Amino acid sequence: MTPSEVIGLALTRSIRPEHIKESDIALSRARYVDAYLSGAIDENSAYYTNYVKPVIAYGVIVDIWPAISVEVTDRGVQQMLAQGATQNKDSADSALQNYSIKLSRLIDLMQRNAPSGVVPVGEYSKDINIANPVNVL
Repeated sequence: MTPSEVIGLALTRSIRPEHIKESDIALSRARYVDAYLSGAIDENSAYYTNYVKPVIAYGVIVDIWPAISVEVTDRGVQQMLAQGATQNKDSADSALQNYSIKLSRLIDLMQRNAPSGVVPVGEYSKDINIANPVNVL
């Protein structure tokens, strides 16, 4: 999975692929896929494309949300804003919550549609608090 695929699957506005590191993708897979499925997943399968990739993409966005909402420059921390628009903290928190809810639902679908040889190992929505995923890994 590439940063561009994450952007294409999970975001409606463009951010630069440079905002997403390969380590973000690997961590998302570990936290939101490997922790909830046991068994080998064929990365060329329709299951991987339709169920696993969206989980990884939304997991990346949830995990890096604080980092992509601000940028550290030589002038200090700058909030990223669309040209001519602003976003208050409440709407930013609401957006993160929406991504978190979608991630939880995608994990549920990924588990329910697991192919033979891939076994769900937990119920995601009961195992962790997605709004505070720091305690997971």
